[in-house]
Amino acid sequence: MTAPDAADQAAKLVARQTWERDRASLLIQQPFIALLAMHLDIVPLVDARLPTAATDGERILVNPYFLQRLTEEERIFVLAHEVWHCALQHFARTGLRDLELWNVAVDHEVNAMLRSQQLVMPADAVYFAKWEGKNAEFVYAALDGQPPPPRGHLADVHDEVEDPPQDGKQDPDFGLAVATDVARRWPARVVAVAQQIERQHGDLPDAIAQLVRSLVRPAVAWQEVLRQFVTQTYGGSRTWLPPNRRHIHQGLYLPSRRDTRVELGLGIDSSASVTPYLGQFIAELASLLQSFGRCSLRVVVCDSTVQQDFTLDEWQLSALESLTIVGGGGTNFIPVFERLEDSQPQVLLFLTDGFGPAPSKPPPYPVLWVLTAGGATPAPWGQVVQLPALAGTVHLPGAVRP
Repeated sequence: MTAPDAADQAAKLVARQTWERDRASLLIQQPFIALLAMHLDIVPLVDARLPTAATDGERILVNPYFLQRLTEEERIFVLAHEVWHCALQHFARTGLRDLELWNVAVDHEVNAMLRSQQLVMPADAVYFAKWEGKNAEFVYAALDGQPPPPRGHLADVHDEVEDPPQDGKQDPDFGLAVATDVARRWPARVVAVAQQIERQHGDLPDAIAQLVRSLVRPAVAWQEVLRQFVTQTYGGSRTWLPPNRRHIHQGLYLPSRRDTRVELGLGIDSSASVTPYLGQFIAELASLLQSFGRCSLRVVVCDSTVQQDFTLDEWQLSALESLTIVGGGGTNFIPVFERLEDSQPQVLLFLTDGFGPAPSKPPPYPVLWVLTAGGATPAPWGQVVQLPALAGTVHLPGAVRP
């Protein structure tokens, strides 16, 4: 292992100056991308683990010798590509997916956004015309089971290399680990830049406006939204017989709702990003349902297909506390709605990160999308509530090379 020498340091300086000029030129051509890029430090690195470029949400890393070989159009494309990886929060959406296939899927999502902004896309860049407008989760599910297609000569590095090569140069500034607070800051950055663009230039392009709408959340406690959603939908009067079982252990005999049975549906996205939130959501839901005299909860767990489907009554709600989620493949919300066609609930709660295809038309019953932190609204219909982010750090696993 050797460190960068004087010639490498000089090349790094030139690369930084070149990309800073490119970023400045984008302020006129593509102000949205340029202003987001201002939040990222440009860090050239001479390192065998970084043959092209990468981002960790705070920096854009680039190999200066790679940058030297590119045309101006290609340099701007790679710069904008890294910015969109951050804006679309791809570092927080990986989960337990196969990394090679996931890298192809997120490249399609980014490149489709760049095409919509009229940036010149290299001929060999990842892009599936038949899936224009589809997100990375959809593309991943569609490609599942197939060999990953090539990502092109400008393919960036998405993940930390676990076993760096013993020969070749290694830059001490290399590293790809995304802190949770960095992931949380990007939605606010996107919204703030979009507002600035609207003030200065007028309307946003449709694709950017749609992204911004998905990031704007009401600042209301999710527990209160959940309670109001279920209670208002159900209604019902109160009766003393049977008493409210939620308070009997305290020696309190209070009235319960009885006139009709509460029939709820619960959809659970089995992607890895949802699992850490399951405990707090289930505890709140079980507590809420115990305030009703009679209830039925149909639970449907789904990745790209339905993996679990069972029903609990008011006496079985404690089983939710030990619920083990089955799945972990691609993401598709449509099978849940298809499964519920045989016995429609009064309302449906759907716990998800929001990254997956949903039906184009709403079902005949109300739907509450309960989104994990950083999640995206999956459909233009239904009510949305956002769960707070969990503490901790997200590290990019595995190794992917262009």
